[in-house]
Amino acid sequence: HWARTMFREKAAMDYNSGMYNAYQRGREEARLMLEENARVIEERDRVIEENARVIEELNRKLREAGKDT
Repeated sequence: HWARTMFREKAAMDYNSGMYNAYQRGREEARLMLEENARVIEERDRVIEENARVIEELNRKLREAGKDT
């Protein structure tokens, strides 16, 4: 009887430990994904800003050349 009880308790602890470990792995994966998304957004914003500078420079050159934009 006690062996069966011990077996059940160990099975429950193993299950809970597995669930906790899966939860922790999921949290870590989510953290890494959020960091990568933030990096991609920063790069996108940098490219957009650079494109805006290039467009403004081209417009300035057109104005200087007497062309209206």
